[in-house]
Amino acid sequence: MNSEEFYYCPRCSHQLELRSWEGRLRKICPACQWIGYENPLPCAAALVLNASGEILLVRRGVEPARGEWALPSGFMEIDETPEQCCLRELEEETGLKGKVIRLVGVYAQSSARYKKVLIVGYEVEARGKPSPGSDSQAVAFFPPEKMPPIAFSSHRHLIEDFLISKNRRFQNKGQSRKEGQKAVSQAGEKQAGKTRWKDRREEGRKGERKNE
Repeated sequence: MNSEEFYYCPRCSHQLELRSWEGRLRKICPACQWIGYENPLPCAAALVLNASGEILLVRRGVEPARGEWALPSGFMEIDETPEQCCLRELEEETGLKGKVIRLVGVYAQSSARYKKVLIVGYEVEARGKPSPGSDSQAVAFFPPEKMPPIAFSSHRHLIEDFLISKNRRFQNKGQSRKEGQKAVSQAGEKQAGKTRWKDRREEGRKGERKNE
């Protein structure tokens, strides 16, 4: 809620006063003690990869940033969770039904229209051929190294964080595989050493029996 738009209390209609509260100047109602807090608007964004590792983008058909490319995203409704908002916006803008895989990150961004928005970004699995929705001019998959300029800094950071974590998981997986191979190799060498020691012990016993 943007309290700058209020001159009278939305609860009791008394004229608001500007007072210091919790270290900030806020509009407060002296009659019913209503306080006008300035809160960011929550949004959700979907990051979808296809089988080729390309990222799904939409060319926005509405303001802000009409005609520019961005991730499928939008504002949360009052009865939604961030995950539900993410999947709804994905379907509305691209026609794809998806499944949330994981949270990528949460990002704050200044907005000329809304002052500040809070974007919750998810990796989403979706199959099928995307098509533009009513508020999208176009939809397309792009390789990470050939993406067009992204409209919102929060979306750029989300994509960057996703690619970094994806590369890290791949490297860790490779490292884990190497460690596993090393462990198996060491276990094999250890077992082989035990076998050689056992064989030598048996040979020693056979030699003792012959001498008897």
